[in-house]
Amino acid sequence: MDTTKKKPGNKIDVDNLLNSLRPRGRFQLTQYFLLASSFVACCASFLKLLFIAYVPETTCKRLTDSQLAAFGYEGNVTDGITYQSCSIQIYNRNSSQNETLSCINGYAYSMNKYKSFVSEWDLVCENGYLSELSQTLYAIGCFVGAFIIPIFSDKYGRKPAHFISFVLLLINEMILPMVRAYWVFALLRLTEGIFNYGMVMPAYSTMLELFPGSIRTVFAASSGIIWGSSMLLMSPLAYLCRNATWRISCLVFGIIATSFFFEFWFVEESIRWLITNDKLKATRKIVKRAAKENKVNFNEVWEKCVVVCKTMMPMQEKNGEPVPEAKVEDLGVMTLVRDPLARKISLILIFNALMNSLTYYGIYMTAAELAGNYYLNFFLTSIMEVSGNVFMLFILRKFQRRTTMVCFQSFSGISLIISVVIKFAIEPGAGTAVANKVFTLLGMFGISASFCVLWLYAPEVYPTNLRNSGLGLMGMGSAFGNMIAPFSRYTARHIAWLPSTIFGVGITLGSFFLITLPESKDTQMPTTMDDVRKLKTEYKFKSRPKDTLVS
Repeated sequence: MDTTKKKPGNKIDVDNLLNSLRPRGRFQLTQYFLLASSFVACCASFLKLLFIAYVPETTCKRLTDSQLAAFGYEGNVTDGITYQSCSIQIYNRNSSQNETLSCINGYAYSMNKYKSFVSEWDLVCENGYLSELSQTLYAIGCFVGAFIIPIFSDKYGRKPAHFISFVLLLINEMILPMVRAYWVFALLRLTEGIFNYGMVMPAYSTMLELFPGSIRTVFAASSGIIWGSSMLLMSPLAYLCRNATWRISCLVFGIIATSFFFEFWFVEESIRWLITNDKLKATRKIVKRAAKENKVNFNEVWEKCVVVCKTMMPMQEKNGEPVPEAKVEDLGVMTLVRDPLARKISLILIFNALMNSLTYYGIYMTAAELAGNYYLNFFLTSIMEVSGNVFMLFILRKFQRRTTMVCFQSFSGISLIISVVIKFAIEPGAGTAVANKVFTLLGMFGISASFCVLWLYAPEVYPTNLRNSGLGLMGMGSAFGNMIAPFSRYTARHIAWLPSTIFGVGITLGSFFLITLPESKDTQMPTTMDDVRKLKTEYKFKSRPKDTLVS
């Protein structure tokens, strides 16, 4: 048995292998778009509540004749009675006093009661917070999923985490429209958040790990465009269901998760994850399939891989196959806390993920408060998201990641602050309503691009065995912002200027923190924290690094 020794600390150059397979080959593109199709299910899971939890105009139901008689009224005489949204103002003829009654007979709605679960379960007035609570519970589920699933994904693989979560999400979606009690619905929204995040996070990691650093930017940015396009589909879908009950609409949105069946048979495990975790037998199988689909010579590619492994890892031969003796540096989750640079990166990224998420989803949540048609406002907001991501794709080719994030975040923050000033510091009119909508949409343009770059940047500054855990922490920050975002709609009804002010100030502050982080443009993904420190050092003195090892 022959053993090839090497110096400790060397790593496998996976980018070299991926380039040998043709980085834009049929295999990579097929895997990329299959995984990206799960974005549609993810968007449907989150945004459906904006359409099935619509809050209609509400008034108290009228008092009966016997109830009116108790206040001294006879016949059809109703002078002195005012039916409001949450109370009844009535003049008591017996005591000659004005009284305020609750809606003792329930509520009357401006639309079919069963078009929204808010009206079906009377989640208005003193129970109004419950409609927003269901979305907050969903965000709590996302928070839990962002903590648990990445650990599972880093240990057992991207594919198991993705598909187990996808199946559970589909089951959850099929049960949700059938529930008859609000609290059961709210509990299912909690589990839906866990499964949805567990489904999309490993998918996104795998999508990025398909490509070498030289073209990763293009495909990461393209994922933002696909995400925005998925959001764009929700408005016409909701419009088509506008006359259906909320249960039918919920089922239509849930059926999208059946795309799982198309993915399952074709999506493979991440080659990068397999090699990092010394699973070379599984790697060989996938590389063979990739070589066949990309029409390259498998033997040449595999021999190149074996040579790389033998020169960069201690290897043994067993039945003609390379078997590693040593593993890539095993980094525990606590490294994110103990290592000063990892801790700094994580805290800044968590804060920015929180503010980006809060602003991004908050703008969607408050779309109904803008002037004009609700469905049209949502559609225009989605259009601005796609436009921002397309523009960002071209900008990223010329500028650094940090510069791009800072510019887009600052642009969004300033636009949202201007929208507040226009709406509340200038005399109201048709022109101010339009200007307010324009600057709010510009805020979405900036934050959607910033959010996309943030998720492109983060995987590039975490080492391989911390990557999903780091993304998980970011996901927790994002989920916390998502958790708060539903109440921006509730807040906007009472303190209309507050949500956009918080959005604008928060993301502008976050952009200053981003300047202190290492740059990752034109680099390969790091394997160890030393590689991350190398990124920070090289960009202090050079416009771009010469080389960085990858896993």
